[in-house]
Amino acid sequence: MSWSWYNSKGQLKVATRSGAITKQNYRQTAINTTILTTDNIIEVTNTTSSITITLPSASGLTGRVFRIITHEFATTYPTTINTIGGETLNGDNVGMILEQNFATVDLVSNGTGWRII
Repeated sequence: MSWSWYNSKGQLKVATRSGAITKQNYRQTAINTTILTTDNIIEVTNTTSSITITLPSASGLTGRVFRIITHEFATTYPTTINTIGGETLNGDNVGMILEQNFATVDLVSNGTGWRII
């Protein structure tokens, strides 16, 4: 069992039953970007146009999870999530579009592509 919260610096803190606390790297973006392997959580903050988030290569990242959070205007300005190099997202070569306000999606690498969890 674990609990999570954001501190005043926007860092996600997680406490487990054993009491351990881990820090998650949190980044906001208002422009098209590629997720860095050092990222954990990416929040889209642009409220004036649609943007694209590109996942890194799944190769060598088996089990790695990224969380993407949309903004309050996602129904008007959706966020597109793409893969690179012909990798798949849930078995398809097509990215996904987040068009619900404050939507959250968690994605995990299976080593050759990405899965929604």
